[in-house]
Amino acid sequence: MTKAGEDKQIKFSILLITHNQEKYVEETISSILAQTYKNFEIVVSDDCSSDKTLEVVRKINSDKIKIVQTPYNMGINGNLNTAIQNSSGDYVMFLGGDDKLRAGYLEKMNEILGKEDVAVFYSKATVINPKSEYTIGKDKSFYDLPNAPREKILHKMFMETNMLPSPGMTIKKDVISKILPLNNSLIVYQDFNINIELLADRNNKYVFLDDIYVEYRKFDDGRNISNNNGGMTIVRNMLDTDCLMDTFLKIRDLSLLREVFPEEIAKTGIEPYEDTIPFFLGQMALLSPNKNRRVWGYKTVAKFISTDEGYGIANERYGFIFKDFLGLAQKVSGIDSADFYGKYLRYKKLFNMTIGVSGIVIALLIGFIVCISFLH
Repeated sequence: MTKAGEDKQIKFSILLITHNQEKYVEETISSILAQTYKNFEIVVSDDCSSDKTLEVVRKINSDKIKIVQTPYNMGINGNLNTAIQNSSGDYVMFLGGDDKLRAGYLEKMNEILGKEDVAVFYSKATVINPKSEYTIGKDKSFYDLPNAPREKILHKMFMETNMLPSPGMTIKKDVISKILPLNNSLIVYQDFNINIELLADRNNKYVFLDDIYVEYRKFDDGRNISNNNGGMTIVRNMLDTDCLMDTFLKIRDLSLLREVFPEEIAKTGIEPYEDTIPFFLGQMALLSPNKNRRVWGYKTVAKFISTDEGYGIANERYGFIFKDFLGLAQKVSGIDSADFYGKYLRYKKLFNMTIGVSGIVIALLIGFIVCISFLH
């Protein structure tokens, strides 16, 4: 197979996603222009900034900069869709309009692409504050890239959380084009969704780079969507979960599913088949420690058996009957109903005893007060 870098020099499109970042965008662009590898373009895609972001960009003298705008404020994925559609590179990089690249990033990727065909690169990143000061150390990444095979990463992502970063993520244009358009409604999980799509295809080779090439700017005022902003991130996580988990339903590689869930299959005896993937994944999600995922699992199984055809398939494949469906609610709650009822009876008895003792104490107190009044 011809390697990506053998026939031509790779062109990178750095997709600079901006919205009200007039204070930082020049510093960001300067870090890109300082790259040692020069075959790149900067696609500044602005999501209807109300400040002087675009004015600052237009003052920068470089023919590598292309400016595009969303027709209205669309959010991160809407902005990414616009940027990708207007890019001309072989690879596209996601970068926030206030983050920075370190020297050598493009050079490193081009070096690797001269030897092998890669679908997606992930870089480590450190954190800077609004003053561009390092908050955790210049050479310390704020996350560890997973040292695990594809199936282990997908298992963690399905059961619990995202393991892969988006700042500086660089994807082959032909690969990202297959999953366009990106879902405009996702907020917290927009990058998570992309990672699932990429890893679910065995043809997509991924590379984790050992060095830190991205400086991610973090704010304390809540403007980073992924931050826990007064509990709103928790709410957004919950609201995004169904759309995120639905992405797994696109997987049709049964052998990959078996590799992702070996322990769960052994525990439940539920194997994936071409005609039961939603039912299978719903049952797997019910084993998640995350309640939002368990709720999705319940709803996915419920939807599958909502028709006679689906119910019949579930019964034929797994012997699934109405009694089994009733038991799924217990898995969602994480509470053993018999144990819960036993505790309820014990607490009720204790409550009644407390009321009884309280009544005696009150009666004695009233009697004591009456006696005191009589003596006076």
